[in-house]
Amino acid sequence: MKKVYYMYAGIFVACCLAVVIVGNLLSVRGSVNILDREGNVLVSLSAKELEKPEEYLEEPEASYVLYALREAAGAIGSDGAGEDGGIAGLLKYIQKDTLEIYTAYNPAAQSAAAEVCDNTEVLHGVNYAISMTDDVGDLALIYSHDKSGQPAFYESVPTYAASAIKPLSVYAPAIEMGFTNYSKCYLDAPIKDGWPNNTRPYTGDLITAQKALQYSNNAVAVRILMDLGVADSLDFLEESFGFDLSYERNAAEQDGEDAVLSNIALGYLHNGIDEISLLSAYRIFCTGGEYRKATAVIRILSGEKLIYEREGSTKKVISSASAYIMNRLLLTVTQEDGTGAAAGIKDGEIIGKTGTSDGFIDNWFIGEAPSAAMAVWYGTDGGTLVRANSAPALFHDIWVKLGIGGELFPPSPTEVRSAKYCAYTGLLAGKNCRQLRDGYYTRDNMPKKCNQTHQKED
Repeated sequence: MKKVYYMYAGIFVACCLAVVIVGNLLSVRGSVNILDREGNVLVSLSAKELEKPEEYLEEPEASYVLYALREAAGAIGSDGAGEDGGIAGLLKYIQKDTLEIYTAYNPAAQSAAAEVCDNTEVLHGVNYAISMTDDVGDLALIYSHDKSGQPAFYESVPTYAASAIKPLSVYAPAIEMGFTNYSKCYLDAPIKDGWPNNTRPYTGDLITAQKALQYSNNAVAVRILMDLGVADSLDFLEESFGFDLSYERNAAEQDGEDAVLSNIALGYLHNGIDEISLLSAYRIFCTGGEYRKATAVIRILSGEKLIYEREGSTKKVISSASAYIMNRLLLTVTQEDGTGAAAGIKDGEIIGKTGTSDGFIDNWFIGEAPSAAMAVWYGTDGGTLVRANSAPALFHDIWVKLGIGGELFPPSPTEVRSAKYCAYTGLLAGKNCRQLRDGYYTRDNMPKKCNQTHQKED
């Protein structure tokens, strides 16, 4: 008799649970609408579609929408976070009302990037991500795919930044703290026993900081970092951008700073950096040193109630003078003979930096103009067939397709002084100097005057 009782009781409980579950599903009457920067509905997802949105989204906006959904879920409460990135956590907000997620999505930019990427052979069969911010630092496009051509999250996957880290980890803090300047000279030679490797053969001569960055010289990056100090570089990166450098800090404390020189100066951070974080950090070079993490989501409404609005404030991480000097240094990277020359455009200024990890596995270019900034990354399996970083050329093709051109950065702030320097010594030009270059300096970090005769120049 008891067994029969328990059986019916179990059936009753199961039925009640079924009613609750069905009731919850039926109560989800709203939807999630993703809106573009003009307020137009880009896509509308029902509760069922929200469970696996990648199955319902179309190109070219799929990558962007997936990122915006994940960002929105994280923005409106930690209780929405889950193993899937928290997208399912949005379900509770559409029990009664429609959830509207306003973004900075630029349909024209996304379509342009998609057209170029889909027709670029080097991206066929590899993982890649393209992301771009607008003039206020919001994410206007994200186009990311895996080897099979399916939408992916590679804009959010940490990897090696390689030489793309140098402006952030070495040059910017060293200029800000007065350890180097635009034309300071360094020995173009390995540090020890042939290390580090360099893309160009070492000359054994002196080379300016400007040329070293333009050519992505590895030894000079390490030398400047050694002058600056690993601790100061780590502090700058963590406090300014929130990079995860726990491994490097522990290793430096236990094994000495030399143990992490490659990680910091050459971009092999143990925990890596994702594309959005790198792109956000680079914007300090065209905002006068002001930093804000780039976001896709601008605000979120549940029905008519505002439940989230992105923080628009910035923080000052370097002076406007240091930012401008870095801007001028990075401009030379995209000029003739620079590693990013293929990204340059006619009648306009593009500042930026390349990055290529060992074996051409990670291939980067991050470039900026006054109205936009864009990061290009693609990853390969390496191998003998890969012999060049095509990211600058890909950046150029997308940039031209977008119709962005002819932009010049504003004049230098009053704290910056432009002066001629001697190309041989990096010192301010003297009366006997014949090879002159334009340099940019703060008034308290000017080189001394060159007094050499330079008889061999004539």
